[in-house]
Amino acid sequence: RRLRNLPAPRTVRVKTGTLAAVIALSGYVLGPEPDQAYAFSVLANDVGGRVGPSRQLADGVALALARHLHH
Repeated sequence: RRLRNLPAPRTVRVKTGTLAAVIALSGYVLGPEPDQAYAFSVLANDVGGRVGPSRQLADGVALALARHLHH
């Protein structure tokens, strides 16, 4: 259900993770050419009741990288 507004299909390959008050999103953003890719990781600690906005921020990082590669 996440990362649906990508500039090209299947350009973001990620693994999510959640613990008590911690969220993580790590993976790759693939560009249109094989030599164009980013590896990234977003970790947020002590998010408490802000899990939703923290996930949106992590997703926003992945989306921004994908838009940069597919401009």
